[in-house]
Amino acid sequence: MKKVVIVGGGVSGLFSAYYLNKLNFDVTIIDEYDFDNGCSHGNAGFVVPSHIIPLASPSMIPKAVKWMFNSKSPLSFYPRLNKDFISWCFKFLRSANKTHVNNSIVPLRDISFLSSNLYKEVAEELNNSFGLTSKGLLMLYKNEKTAEEEIALAKLSNKYGIETNILSKSDIQNLDPHCKYDVNGGVIYYCDSHFTPNYLIKSLVENLKSKNVNLVSNEVIRKIKFSSKHIRSIGGSKDTYEADSFLFASGVWTAELLKKLKVNIPLMPGKGYSFNVETRNNFPTYPSILVDERVAVTPMNGFLRIGGNMEIDLINHKVRTSRVKNMLDSFIKYYPELKFEMPEEDNIWHGLRPCSPDGLPYIGKSNKYGNLFIAAGHAMLGMSLGPATGKLISEIISNQKTSINIDDYNPERFN
Repeated sequence: MKKVVIVGGGVSGLFSAYYLNKLNFDVTIIDEYDFDNGCSHGNAGFVVPSHIIPLASPSMIPKAVKWMFNSKSPLSFYPRLNKDFISWCFKFLRSANKTHVNNSIVPLRDISFLSSNLYKEVAEELNNSFGLTSKGLLMLYKNEKTAEEEIALAKLSNKYGIETNILSKSDIQNLDPHCKYDVNGGVIYYCDSHFTPNYLIKSLVENLKSKNVNLVSNEVIRKIKFSSKHIRSIGGSKDTYEADSFLFASGVWTAELLKKLKVNIPLMPGKGYSFNVETRNNFPTYPSILVDERVAVTPMNGFLRIGGNMEIDLINHKVRTSRVKNMLDSFIKYYPELKFEMPEEDNIWHGLRPCSPDGLPYIGKSNKYGNLFIAAGHAMLGMSLGPATGKLISEIISNQKTSINIDDYNPERFN
């Protein structure tokens, strides 16, 4: 039985272990924490085939400039005199063009639909313990310019087989009559779904343990032994781990680990925030994105999650409460009857999304080492693309034909 060691216990690592185990690999998965931290826990819990436009798009450039020094903006870049940061920004600027966007639509659509279908299978196998709900996603707006952009995007999505419907204010109110909406209109994407992320992670961990997958928690990788084209072992604070294949799926820390092997993948953290509010009778029952402010609203198991923000910066864990306050204020503008206090800082979750410069994930085999595989750089789509990432990695490692074309996810495409 061939051995695989996975470094990283987030959604990509767990789903990779899940699918590799089904192919009878001997899997060890290592997490720096206790499989209870990172971006896989506090995110919006969306499965979004609707998201076919990469972060690196022409529309992002003027927004980034406009919002750069606004402490309440949903997107911000913090300029740093750091080689990796500067290099990433230049690559982002080069990717933010119409040609790249057009070339990215099909790869993003295909991997998202693959993931959505796999989520349904996983929900059936795990007795839907994580509350997968397929009722669509509302893109809500108050601003006329935003309305024009969202309607144009909906029409583009239709051309690529994504079913949408443009809704008036009364349409939205009739869709969810128990909740008061203050919007000009919206678009519903019927293909999207949502769930409670920490329930999924817990269920995956329990499933893997029941299948005798070796889960190693609170382990920090300190050294890697390798030859010119082959990784021999990785050494942690507790033990040394040998395997036939190694998968690095450590989120934003993946790039630093790969530097030990002289493998370069441009990766920057995109910090996001969320907080939870206990469910009330007049809460929304549909998940939504408040497009003007880029705030996500998700009904979950017993609570409502409000999340958002994208802070492109070096790795840090500073909580900028002004941005969280803006998320709360934005929510109240759209849902005027739902007012509550700013959460205490201890109740504000933050996570570092691993962002590639072109908005496409890194999924595949290293060009430099024959037994090194990489799964990272999913940005806001990490949870959404979890099953597809794991499935593709299992197919790549086992030398099977992949479920979809993976050329656009080449981990070393910037080299």
